[in-house]
Amino acid sequence: MTLSRCCASALAFLLAIILICSLPLFGQSDTATISGTITDQTGAAVVGADVKLTNVLTGISSVTTSNETGLYVFPNVRPSQYRMIVEKSGFR
Repeated sequence: MTLSRCCASALAFLLAIILICSLPLFGQSDTATISGTITDQTGAAVVGADVKLTNVLTGISSVTTSNETGLYVFPNVRPSQYRMIVEKSGFR
């Protein structure tokens, strides 16, 4: 009877390991986040700047606007080559 309990325990442990290993691994991702802060020459945040991120290979663009601290964020960006253009009226 001890051998049966041992085998049952081993089988249950093995099944638990198989189930755990079959779960998706969220630590691995094929996307990234691009973020930054837009400031002027004095170091002050540039609020409301339009930021355009264009995938050079596909031509697909995403647009966002900098917030009150000058921060912009592009989440879930796939690996590729990108061009970024920042525009704000009154700035060159």
